Amino acid sequence: AGFRGLDGVWSKDGESVFYLHDGRELRRRHVASGREATLYRAAGLHGIVRSPDGRSLAVCGGNVIALVPATSGEVRRIPFDGVTEAGWGADLIAARGVDLWRAPLDGSAPQKLNAPGNRAPGFSLHPDGKRIALTAGRTGTEIWTMKLGAP
Repeated sequence: AGFRGLDGVWSKDGESVFYLHDGRELRRRHVASGREATLYRAAGLHGIVRSPDGRSLAVCGGNVIALVPATSGEVRRIPFDGVTEAGWGADLIAARGVDLWRAPLDGSAPQKLNAPGNRAPGFSLHPDGKRIALTAGRTGTEIWTMKLGAP
């Protein structure tokens, strides 16, 4: 397969980088020492995001979103058929094709967000976690922002 670039995020303290290796492993690399650790293994991993508090990572793979502790602990899996991407602000937001969903961490059912039906891949959550930016459009690309209401 061709080069894909870095699918990774910095730790909250900036001392480590979490990244996906070969689409099968979530790894942590401590920058100063070069030490690496594998935190999670599964086939078809993509779309890694860090929680705002820095304690967890969410990674998409197959039909689940895996919640992986940044240091140690149990991995939790949230069933989510066809997950294509994720972002983490005040809530974990997941995409399935053009649709966006709030993915509750408590195991309750995902809640579909009112997003444009012609959304292009990719979105960005505002640092306050209450707004999202995305692209949409049929004949030209438009940049949209929308508020994320309370669940």
